[in-house]
Amino acid sequence: CFLISVFPFYLKFFIELLKSKRSSKIILEKKIQSHLCRTIGFLIQKLTIKLSPVFIKEVLDLLGFFTKNFDSEFYNWALEEEILICISSIARNFVLIFETRLNYWGQYLFLCLNKNQNYQITNISIGIIGDISRTIGKAFEPFLIDFTDSFLNHLKKEDCNFDVKTIILVSIGDLAFSMNNEFYSFSMKTIEIFKEEGIKIINNEIPDNLEFIELNLSLKDSILEGITGIIQNFPNELNKKNSFEIFQKLIWLPDFIYFVLSKNRFCRAIEICIGLIGDLCLTFLNFKKWLCAHTWVKQLLFEAKNNLDSRKNILGKWGHKSLFDF
Repeated sequence: CFLISVFPFYLKFFIELLKSKRSSKIILEKKIQSHLCRTIGFLIQKLTIKLSPVFIKEVLDLLGFFTKNFDSEFYNWALEEEILICISSIARNFVLIFETRLNYWGQYLFLCLNKNQNYQITNISIGIIGDISRTIGKAFEPFLIDFTDSFLNHLKKEDCNFDVKTIILVSIGDLAFSMNNEFYSFSMKTIEIFKEEGIKIINNEIPDNLEFIELNLSLKDSILEGITGIIQNFPNELNKKNSFEIFQKLIWLPDFIYFVLSKNRFCRAIEICIGLIGDLCLTFLNFKKWLCAHTWVKQLLFEAKNNLDSRKNILGKWGHKSLFDF
């Protein structure tokens, strides 16, 4: 409680000291700054809206000051990780304040996203960009074309780190939450990438070892989650021509869902597949007609809605209603 009560005053003093001529090499050490960012992140996560908006603005100023000194001799990756985590907490809990600083932090996240020499920074940046897209919504759209292109460029690299690939696929679905005017072009580009990754999995389904199996399972889940985000955010106002073109891009998806279920009956995969089937039925009438004619879909939903697990039971009933209610 004492730390919480005195921290805002301590922070103001620290900012003034950093910006003054008295600031020494010791004060500028990134290790100290990293600890400070971690403490700030802890306070934000614990107290959330109890914190003063003035305090949050001061924090954003301080974090911005840190990032502007990244080219100095004191730079290190640990501080950047702590700054990214702090920014994520602020964006989730103080949306209106963060929106006023979007221009600066959007550009900063783009720079972090393209620091290929450090996969950890890239990973954190991708996840935070996805989180902000879900939280802020349409206000984040001006940045998303560049983010999307950067995501796709990462995926196309032959040496793309596997962890980076899976988080990108999930985060593409998160970007759809902020898409409005650009949804058509965004979906046409990204759905093709999901299809390519899905085909790779189908063609390389050879369980050489346990690690390979785990990687494949993770990649399958990422594809299903990412494509779910796109379909859930399908805009009602999209014209019929564009809607039909997106539908055609998704023709491969039911076969991929069937492939995943035939190879993997883990609880998480089943739940994602049921949710995706329901979303397809609610969004595209053609998919509803196609899916309700297939026995494996009916069997999947029947087993789920009669399952003793409450979550799966509710999901199964919802999926069944989405499929058969016209």
